[in-house]
Amino acid sequence: MSDELIIRGSLEESSLPELLRSVTRSRETGVLSCEIYEYQKAIYILDGQIIFASSNNSDDRLGESLLRNDRVPLRPLMIASKMVKPGKRLGSILVNMNVLTPEELVEGVRNQVRDIIHSLFRVTKGQYELALRDVNTHEMILLNMSTEDIIFDGVKSINSWTRISKGIGTLQHKMVPSAEASKLILNLSLEPEEQHLFSLCEKGQFTIEEICTMSYMSNFETCKHLWAFMMVGVLDSAEPQEMIDQPTIVSPRIISADKEYEFHDLVENYNSLFSHIYDYAFERVEDQAEALASKAMDQVKVTAPDLLRNLKLDTYGRLDSDSLMRNIPVIDEHGKMEIVAGTLEEILYALLYEVGSYFGPDHQQKLLAEIQSLRKK
Repeated sequence: MSDELIIRGSLEESSLPELLRSVTRSRETGVLSCEIYEYQKAIYILDGQIIFASSNNSDDRLGESLLRNDRVPLRPLMIASKMVKPGKRLGSILVNMNVLTPEELVEGVRNQVRDIIHSLFRVTKGQYELALRDVNTHEMILLNMSTEDIIFDGVKSINSWTRISKGIGTLQHKMVPSAEASKLILNLSLEPEEQHLFSLCEKGQFTIEEICTMSYMSNFETCKHLWAFMMVGVLDSAEPQEMIDQPTIVSPRIISADKEYEFHDLVENYNSLFSHIYDYAFERVEDQAEALASKAMDQVKVTAPDLLRNLKLDTYGRLDSDSLMRNIPVIDEHGKMEIVAGTLEEILYALLYEVGSYFGPDHQQKLLAEIQSLRKK
């Protein structure tokens, strides 16, 4: 490719899954660069295949990735990091120290690259630049994962119902296999419930709403997976030729499909706030952060024992939305959402209270200001 073509745009207008779908389907070669706040990340594509990624975010560096994925102990990593200098890379130092084998280093770099790519799928704001040009692969450790799997897993990491619903269309749209479905499906590593979902769509007879009633997954997960199948080019969404007013067979669920989507978005929004507080505590007291979170949850369980039955914040400070949904009491639908929202708000302020008790009021006020800022985004 002798000439370079550059395409620029906003990630708010063109999401990463859509961009990658377009570039990989047309089998282009080039670099897709994304500018997110002060960071820059890039995905390298060769003949329509995703082969590498890079980032200038310190959290995406090899050492941090190896530590996060439990590939190296902390002390040898800190020793090796001090030995890094021009011409002497961290990975080579760790191999020379016998902390990693050459094979483990290669796999560690591939995990780092996959993490960088997946982090971009969750981004909704920023600028992108797609430069269609030759890619020099000389110093790259290339991914050993199909591009379809990379995109499929990336879309599955997205938990915004707004983005998912926009991607799949209305519940009356039908899911039909694409012209290349039989070939592309072979490039995907599917779990049994994902294989079952594709088999429902393979018939090309059912609407999204009907598929939701037959899928082994929740409505939310079903729709997210349908979008993932669409983004890898396995499924297409077909508009119904005519709308027929007839009864729909609905599986017994605690809340309706529409309310379930709202519910998942609500929990996801609060989970991002819970995680922010948990990370704040973990950075300062590490393992004691879990005890702090448990104490906050115990306070709220006194007022909402049924809703929070057998629930706790995980090691990332998040609640499992599916488990929470199963605990929702049988009451009026609007009342359900109000009760859940009120309980999540109680958890938020219980966490802030515990931070204040543990670290002092200055920390509590600082964290409260950060939470308020996050809510405005």
